[in-house]
Amino acid sequence: MSCPATVCVTATIEDNDYRAARMAALNADHTMLVRLEAEPDTLQRRIRDREPASWSGLDDLVRNARTLADTMVLLTRVDLVISTEGREVDDVASELLSALRVG
Repeated sequence: MSCPATVCVTATIEDNDYRAARMAALNADHTMLVRLEAEPDTLQRRIRDREPASWSGLDDLVRNARTLADTMVLLTRVDLVISTEGREVDDVASELLSALRVG
C-alpha cells in the first residue's frame, strides 16, 4: 500500500505549450498549478536585490521579468493565483498550504 505524497515542483512557465509539457512530464494523478504574481517593478527590484550586480545576465533577467509578468496572466488551466505583492514569504506559503489541504 502506498501513501499519497505531495511534491512541489517549481518552473517558470512561459506559455501554455510549456505548461502542458511540464504537467505531462509530471505524470501525476492530481496536479495543482499555482501562479505567483507581483507587479513587474516589484519583480525587477527583487531580482536586483537578490542577484550580484556584476553578473553578466542581470540586465536580461530583469528585462525578462517584466515580459513574464505581462504574459503569465494569459496562462490557462491555472488552479490558483497568489499575489506576493507586499507580503512576507511565510504568509504566501501559508496560503499555498491551506489551498493544498482543501484540494
